[in-house]
This record gives sequence, C-alpha cells and structure tokens, in this order.
Amino acid sequence: MNIEDKIVEKINSIEDVKKDFHKLWINKDSFKKHIEKRLKLSHIKDKDDYIFKTIDCVINADEYILAIHKDSWNNLCYNKNNNWAVIFNENGEIMTSYKVEPDKKGFEELHKEVGGKIEKGEVDERVREAFKRLRERYKSLGK
Repeated sequence: MNIEDKIVEKINSIEDVKKDFHKLWINKDSFKKHIEKRLKLSHIKDKDDYIFKTIDCVINADEYILAIHKDSWNNLCYNKNNNWAVIFNENGEIMTSYKVEPDKKGFEELHKEVGGKIEKGEVDERVREAFKRLRERYKSLGK
C-alpha cells in the first residue's frame, strides 16, 4: 500500500471530524503542539484555521514532493503556492502542517542535503477528493 492509499484510508476512518481530526497526525500530542507553535508564530488564528489551512493545502496543492530515504522514513509533502505545506510520513500520518517561510530551507532542499532522493508529481485525485469530503464534513458541523 502506498502513502496515498494510507492517507485516504485514514481519512475514511474519521467519524467525528472535529473530535477526531488529530487522528490524521502521528499522535494527539503532536497535533496539539503544532497548533500551539503556529499560534505563537501568528500563522493561524485558532485550531479551526489550522485545520482548514491543512485541508486546503492538500486540496489545492500544486504538486507533491516525495523524499525517499534509503535507511529512514520516506516523507511526502504537499505544497500550495509555496505558501503552506503538509508533510506526511510513510504511514500516511501528518507529521506537520506549516506556513512556508521563504527565508528558510524548504522541504526539498532539506531532504536533498541528507541524501534523500526526490520525486515530484501531480497530487493523487483520490487524496484531493478525500480531503474535500473531510472539509465539507467539517464545515457542516459549524463552530
């Protein structure tokens, strides 16, 4: 099963989008820490803003970047207009979702520096559609 299959499978397993969105992450603590960090940096207004930026990044991603490592985890990055990025591990779990800062090294550059092989391509439509359904379900719940 490839990373995209695992992402779609995880999304399809989410029942209560607001309560269980953290299940797309490596773990609940990681999700909370990422929200806290983005709030401190003023990159998001609140948890809902973070969730929507994460979802919208994948839906509107220009491409995917896959970093393949010989003796380590592979990572998959979705990038929207070089503005926001969402990184998945090879288990289809979100590792991070963040505002791209032009003055810092990007996903591709960082992985090349440590010997990662880079592949790029178009976003799998099944992933886009799964995130679109997730967004609609989230919106329908209101605040």
